[in-house]
Parts: sequence; C-alpha cells; structure tokens
Amino acid sequence: MVDSFLWLVYFLILGTSPLDAVNGVHSQSKVPTQVHLAYAGRNADGYPTGMRVAWFTYGRVTHPVVEYGLSEDGPFPYVKKGVSNVYLKNHGQHHVVTITGLKPGTKYYYRCGNRGLKGQIFSEVFNFRTPGTGTEGFKLSVVGDHGYLSSHQRDRGTMSYFLQVVQFLATSAGHWDARYTRERLVALKDEVQFFWLLGDIGYADDALLHTPFKFRYEDIYNGYMTWMQELTAYQAFQVVPGNHESECHSLHCLVNSEMRNSLRNFTAYNARFHMPYAESDSSNNMWYSFNYGLAHFVGLNTETDFPGAAEETRGDSGFIPAGGFGRKGEFLEWLEADLAKADAERHLRPWVIVGGHRPLYEWIYLEDDPLVKAVEDLFMKYHVDMYLCGHKHTYFRTLPVYRGEFEPDYHNPSMPVYVIPGSAGNDESILKPGSIDSKEELQPMMPFSYRYRRAVTQGWRLASAEVPGWLAATDDHYSVGTLHVANRTTLTFTLVASSDGSIIDEFSITKEDKYGRGTPSDGRGYPELTTEEPAPAPAAAPGPTGEEEREKFAEKVAKIVVAGQEGATATATV
Repeated sequence: MVDSFLWLVYFLILGTSPLDAVNGVHSQSKVPTQVHLAYAGRNADGYPTGMRVAWFTYGRVTHPVVEYGLSEDGPFPYVKKGVSNVYLKNHGQHHVVTITGLKPGTKYYYRCGNRGLKGQIFSEVFNFRTPGTGTEGFKLSVVGDHGYLSSHQRDRGTMSYFLQVVQFLATSAGHWDARYTRERLVALKDEVQFFWLLGDIGYADDALLHTPFKFRYEDIYNGYMTWMQELTAYQAFQVVPGNHESECHSLHCLVNSEMRNSLRNFTAYNARFHMPYAESDSSNNMWYSFNYGLAHFVGLNTETDFPGAAEETRGDSGFIPAGGFGRKGEFLEWLEADLAKADAERHLRPWVIVGGHRPLYEWIYLEDDPLVKAVEDLFMKYHVDMYLCGHKHTYFRTLPVYRGEFEPDYHNPSMPVYVIPGSAGNDESILKPGSIDSKEELQPMMPFSYRYRRAVTQGWRLASAEVPGWLAATDDHYSVGTLHVANRTTLTFTLVASSDGSIIDEFSITKEDKYGRGTPSDGRGYPELTTEEPAPAPAAAPGPTGEEEREKFAEKVAKIVVAGQEGATATATV
C-alpha cells in the first residue's frame, strides 16, 4: 500500500514509472568490463597463492572463465571456471573466478570472458604478479573515500544547481574532483604491490545529488569500476566497506520495494568485491585478513556487527534494515582471534596493520564511541602497529596513542599509530579542485563551513593551545598514501599530493626487536628463535620528536585560524 502511494506521487511529479529504472539495461554486451583482482588462497606459511578475478557484463554469460599462462602472446594453457550472480534484475551480471596454487613472485598473463556454446568473448590480456616468499620489503598505495570523475564531468540534472548551492553552504566547496587521485594511483602502479581502498568506493549512493529524478546508482558503480580498471586489472584491489556502500538512496529505491530490497545492506559491495575472508577463517566478506611479505593486514568492518555500530540495524539512510552478517559477537571474536594469531607470529611477520573505514582518532577522541569501545583495547592488547582509515576526507596522523595518552615519537612505540591517508576527492569533499598540474593551497577554515562547525560542535576551540597532544599532523590537499614495509625494523608512511606527487608528509615507525614491539623478556610472550636468522637491517634514525611535530602543527593551525578570522571580518564588512 505504501509502495503504491509512493509510485503514484512519483508518477505525478515526474511523469514516469520507477519500473523504467528496473528495466533500464543499457546493453546486452557480453564483453568483460570492470576487471579487478583480489588476493586468494593461502599456503602453509599463510601467504596468498593466487588471485580472484572479477568482472562485469551487461549481457547474460553462461560459462565465465579465466584463461592464463606465462606469456603475453599466449598460449594460455590454464583455464579456471567461475560463478556469476545478479543482484538487481536487468542490470547486468557479475562474475568471479578464483585462481590459486600459483608460483610465488611470478608474473602471469590472463584474460577473462565466456566460453559458451555459441562462441567465445574475452577481454584484452592483462597481467599480475603473485606475492613473493614473504621476506622482502614492499609498498602499497592506500586511500579512502574516492569519488568518480568530478563535479564538472558528472551529469547535471533538474535539481543540480540547487543542490550545488546546498553543497557549497554545507561543505564550503562547491566543486570537487577525484581525477587527481586516480591519476596518481595509476602513476604509482609500478612502485606498489597492491592498492587498499578503505571504504566509500565511488559514491554510487550520491548519484541522487547529481540526477535526483533518474536511477543512476548502478551507472555510477559501473562507471567507477571501469574508470579504475587501468589499475585494478593489474594488481590486487583490496577494499573494506564504508557507509556509502550500505544502500541505494535513489528516489527509485524509496518507492520501489524490489529495488530497495535488492540494493540494501551492502548487497552491491558483497556481490562486486571478493576479499580473502574464507582463507582467514571469517564467515563473510565484511571482514578478513591476509599476509603479505613481513606484514599481516586486517580488513576491519566499522559499519555493522558490534554494539552501537553505525549500521548495526539500519543503513546509512537511518531507516532501511542493515547489519547482522554474523551471529551476535562473532565479528569481535574473530578479530581478537586473528590479532592474537598475528601477534604470536611476529617472528614471521613483525608488522600488524589494520585498515577500516571509520576513525578512532581525528580532531578529538571520544572514549565512549562504539568503535573505540569495540576495538581500541584489542589493538593495544595485541600490539597493532598502525590503523589506517578514511571517512573524514582529510589527512590526520597521530603519535603512538592509547586512550588519549601518547608517546613522544615513533621509535620503539608501545601504542598504535592512527593515520587517515588524506582526501582522495569525492562528492562530499571539502576541497576545491585547483589545477591538475599543481598542488592546491591549504584551504582556510572559513566561518560557517563544514570544518568550522564540526570543530566547534566537537569542542575544539580553534586555538593552537587546544590541539590534542597526540595529533602530530594534518593536511587538506588531495592526496594518496603509500606504506613501505621496508624490513623487520622500519615501516614508513608517505603522503603525496595527488596533483604532482610531491611529498606532503612522511614518517617512520622504527623498532629494535625483530619480533615486534619490546623484547621477548618484557612479559609479552614473543617467541624465542630456535635457529639463527640474519641480523636485522639498521633501524632508521627517529624522526622529529612529538614536541617538534606539535609546534609545527600549532603554527599551521594558527595560520588557518587567522585566515578564518579574516574571512569572517571580510564577510561582516560586506
């Protein structure tokens, strides 16, 4: 009855039916698009042995396969069959093939497609390199909150100009751009081994802001993944769920129960992306872990399945049902078991790195925040080295910190370090696009802007003396993070400008003991080695002290405050 009433209202306003969106397939093409990879398999030492290859076709495919071999020109002597799924009727098919048992550190060439009775259709030939033996250093690129294209390139619907005004008043940025970060990620492709996107993937749910009277949710998802194929078809594309993956916000989804139910509770996310959850003893795709080189990585679910989670029972809209991927308490039980195992294997992998969407620390620390209550003690108990996240659309890094208490530098820390790796650019960005050839200037915190209101309402009084002692640095340029696991004693994070690759910030965590923080005699139970190993590489010299970092940051904040005050004065004068 409610749906019928909403359909009538929709038709009277728009003169069209929501079924137009349900039946709106663009093509019946069976050519593979949106090709992307993720690690798969696990050998006796705990390392991935292959890849999951996923792709999309508009038309129906009956025999999805991946052909692969060691030569770009073929032949491709190995063939693996896959599975297909449809989560929204008449909007294409998603396919995935799992390839395991590959040789470590080896370059493979592959193509994906359909071997049907009526012929074959394949993609172009791509390639990937399998993880090595586990002893070498490596790099990865990491961002969160990456949108699709720019405010200048996306469709401008009937309400677009009104919505741009609303967006400008809400965020102090009438325009945004995700192209810089995409180009920087592609430029870094040959330097890094994989790419980690920490939630909010393409912002398909924000299609409503651009074309409020058209159903574009799937178009944006498809467009984003096609746009990123130049990167994702060649290296593992590891992801975690963010709040913008929870559901569709289109008016069509509100009035059509079939669409609403098909696109709720992270359905599109779980159909499109295939993380190594089974290999890490997880029951589902919302949380997982994997090993690479000298590090253990955990993909955290910050959205559901713990007390007080933002989407524990309802999605991002606040009224569409969500959550419940595991039994009560299952996620946190899994997380503790996974971290405990990783901590016990420091002799193999001395670094433990967790990635999720939402932060524990940013401008403020709230000890009663549900995520903080759920995981911070576990991070401390099992000596997590670094937590990477997104959600705030800006760069933050802390000193080693636990429950608001912090240490002065990054040498032999006993507490985790928290990093939000910059702003990738998206529909809700607080930055201006600037020039793609040069780095933008730091945006002032203008009165009444989103950042200003957020800081004021959260109790930060915009005085340099009020900067939290654990907050070491922040920045508002479009940027990309890289993480370099150099060896057993040095882990380096670098923030580079998306526009030109220049270094904005860089720091290293160093530790003397190759088993993890501290020494085996400090009561933490790190295992003694029974055989000799090569001596660890010399530790890098410690970076600037916490006091020096805070002084630099205080100077930056003071400039921002002055700029904001000048803006307020100018506005008042006008």
